Amino acid sequence: MADGKIYLVIGATRSGKTYWTEKQLKKYQRIIVWDIKHDLKEFKGFIRCTSLADLISYCASHKNKPLRITYSGQIKDFEMFCKLAYTWANDKACAIVVDELSDVTTISKAPPAWGHIIRKVLCTGSDVFAITQRPAEIDKTTVGNASIFHVHRMSRAKDRKYIADEMDIDVSQVNQLDDRDYIEKNNITRKVTNYKYK
Repeated sequence: MADGKIYLVIGATRSGKTYWTEKQLKKYQRIIVWDIKHDLKEFKGFIRCTSLADLISYCASHKNKPLRITYSGQIKDFEMFCKLAYTWANDKACAIVVDELSDVTTISKAPPAWGHIIRKVLCTGSDVFAITQRPAEIDKTTVGNASIFHVHRMSRAKDRKYIADEMDIDVSQVNQLDDRDYIEKNNITRKVTNYKYK
């Protein structure tokens, strides 16, 4: 089984990052999403849970089966969500998606259960999509372990400089991004890809 990948997906609101992520998710049959925004325009066709007990029940009854599910709970539930997602990924490979990562991590070390996902879940063949508007506000564990940086337009010059430094590219490449454009760096192959939407 091939190792999974961590996709660090970055961009300002309405820059295209969720649109891009949802396109990637079409190939997965097993997906669990931390969906703190609970935006009904996103993740269409997914089962939506607002109860942690319901989420646990669904995952237990789909231990090795297809399931596309989102959880929109409270921030205090993030640790339990991560423990559940980690266990479910070990049952059978899946995609783990965390939207608005900066709501639940800080610039220091990753919270314990999220750290387990970032450091250990890839050997199950599972992929992780960590989505954020501001990369400087999320944990260093995710940034340091990302397999792929996927970057859309960002509003703040400091954020553009930060991610350009992390990607080891010239900041001018990030400055030129418009909505739904992206620049991507595979940290395994070192390949950099630029995509222009228009």
